[in-house]
Amino acid sequence: MVSIYESFVNQYEEVVTFLETLALCHTVQVAFPAGEGRQNEAEAEKWPEGQNVKPEYHASSTDEKALVEACAR
Repeated sequence: MVSIYESFVNQYEEVVTFLETLALCHTVQVAFPAGEGRQNEAEAEKWPEGQNVKPEYHASSTDEKALVEACAR
């Protein structure tokens, strides 16, 4: 009997390709909310790095949204 680990190791390239495809082929849109001193979404995107500006993810599928949120961490 093959363990899950052995199965993963034997199919490493296929798993990586699958995850890359999922990460790149999605319909998720990123938005930066207004508020917290920002007047609008465009202004939020101009904030310098290091500011605690958390993007909001909008997707047609909850699975896609969850995948992108997990990758963003």
